[in-house]
Amino acid sequence: MWSIDLGGPPRSDDMIRSGTEERNLYYGRPVVAGRTIFVGLCQKYETHGQLPMPVFAVETDADGLNPSVRWTYDPDSVELGGRGRGDASFDGTQASVAVTDDAVFTLGKLGVLGAADRATGAERWRAGFFGYAALYASPVVHDDLLYVPIDDGLYVFEATAEAPRCIGSYELGIHYGTPLPTEDGVYVAEGNFMWKLKPPRALAGGGTGPRGD
Repeated sequence: MWSIDLGGPPRSDDMIRSGTEERNLYYGRPVVAGRTIFVGLCQKYETHGQLPMPVFAVETDADGLNPSVRWTYDPDSVELGGRGRGDASFDGTQASVAVTDDAVFTLGKLGVLGAADRATGAERWRAGFFGYAALYASPVVHDDLLYVPIDDGLYVFEATAEAPRCIGSYELGIHYGTPLPTEDGVYVAEGNFMWKLKPPRALAGGGTGPRGD
């Protein structure tokens, strides 16, 4: 019915010769909300910071046709102490975004969490972690809470807060997938095990979260 090319050209021949992919790639599935499709770009896990790898909001007409880019989200580098680089940039996402009525949350592969305005793509806030994003795992929103899969644990944020506010975290192994939060617990597949974790509001005390800018 339609297609749209969002991969972008390479920046230079030198980057291609050095092993950078010629085009950006999609890893996470698109997320559809109303007439807007949200999807992020990335490159191979071993490459980073060499091409713009934004999140796109693609809007269609009332019939679901004639797609056009409504906005892009591609934040600049920020000093948040990410483990990968001292000035951890967004660096693309290898997963899907999480969408609420008014916000879009995206997790960069180097461990930078961004919250953007759903209507405009303007950044609301950003936070960096000391770990990388869990490989191919997506952030998830449930019951006004945002679950963020990082390779040193699963962090829980208030999804409606005006600034990054972590209310707790779970310690997990590195190899786990997208969490599934429900009313009575959070399901996570980790290594050879399936876990059902207590709901975050049942956790005693709070967790130590990342630092926002």
